[in-house]
Amino acid sequence: MGGVTVRRVRAGDAWGVRRLSIERLLSCPAGTWSPLLEDAPQRPGRVWRALAVEHASSPAVVTFVAAAPRLVGCATVTVDHGRAVLGGMYVTPEHRGSGVAKRLLGECLGWSDLPFALWVRPGNPAALGLYGSAGFVLSGRVWEPDVPGSWVEMHRPAVPVERVA
Repeated sequence: MGGVTVRRVRAGDAWGVRRLSIERLLSCPAGTWSPLLEDAPQRPGRVWRALAVEHASSPAVVTFVAAAPRLVGCATVTVDHGRAVLGGMYVTPEHRGSGVAKRLLGECLGWSDLPFALWVRPGNPAALGLYGSAGFVLSGRVWEPDVPGSWVEMHRPAVPVERVA
């Protein structure tokens, strides 16, 4: 995993985040996020840049990226109703199993001391194992959207974050 840097997204990462977002949508089971997949490539560059700028500085939403130097992974955290919700975790196939996802998750967890929640496919043992190793447990909630498959919620209690002044 040498040469991979995990950091907060920057405005200049907009096109790399776009590429990763489309790859993530394409990797989902057929039909899962069809409307998003149809929309994402059509969004103008200014929209992707605005998202990157917002996620680079907002206190309510953040995206972390893994760069090698090309972007090879990303994860987003959004503050929602008093908890931090992890979403959009994606690592390119050639970097899976190398520790990139664990490092991205670590950055996300270090960003907030709120309780965390996420939704994951029950048929994704790698993700379930990663999140379980970071203290996430199944909440018992299941989401069955109007797309193929279901999702299970995992949560993790609040953990104080040590901040460097």
